[in-house]
Amino acid sequence: MPEATIIERNNLVLSIYSLASMLTVSIMYFDELYYYNNKDRISNGEYWHSSHNRWMSELDRLSLPNL
Repeated sequence: MPEATIIERNNLVLSIYSLASMLTVSIMYFDELYYYNNKDRISNGEYWHSSHNRWMSELDRLSLPNL
């Protein structure tokens, strides 16, 4: 019985990690689409958009070889 509990816990952790990864990718994809579809208006100050630079800086940070 303990082995079944361990397997269930491992599957639960894997499921949560997978869902969190999919959510992160979806948010980043939406952010990129929003930015590129509205970049002219954003640069003119017509639309407000601050998360693009934060996402890109986090992506750069996570892409560093020493991480």
